[in-house]
Amino acid sequence: MTTLGGVLVVGATSGMGRAIARQLAKEGHPLLLAGRDTQALDELATDIQIRSNTKADCKAFEALDFDSHTEFFDACVEYFGGSLHGVVLCHGQMPEQDVSETDFAIARRMIEVNYLSGVSLLNLAAHHFESRKSGFIAAITSVAGDRGRQSN
Repeated sequence: MTTLGGVLVVGATSGMGRAIARQLAKEGHPLLLAGRDTQALDELATDIQIRSNTKADCKAFEALDFDSHTEFFDACVEYFGGSLHGVVLCHGQMPEQDVSETDFAIARRMIEVNYLSGVSLLNLAAHHFESRKSGFIAAITSVAGDRGRQSN
């Protein structure tokens, strides 16, 4: 049995999320994989367990259901018996640029998913780790801050 702390990976079915989850599992961290697509999460958890012999489970997470974030985070901490070691956030959405520029509802949804949901969830994680005086947060974002997509 591993002594490494458990890690919550939010957006685990994204390309980056999958790669990070697999690497953490290779290192021996038990994982809780979170996202919207529970079938894909189940498949990833099974694959990780088979390949790395590391505990991996999944939990549904809805980024825009802000009122559920506290309950979600508390359940994740409880899953690891209170010893959550880290949170990796790598979820998001990127609608077509021309649609975002002309439809405020689409732009607003993108901001709520990509920014506000992260603030909501990671504030909970930060307070948890601060009270424990240990833990880590990793937030994976778009390369758009470095370079825009070609169509832009």
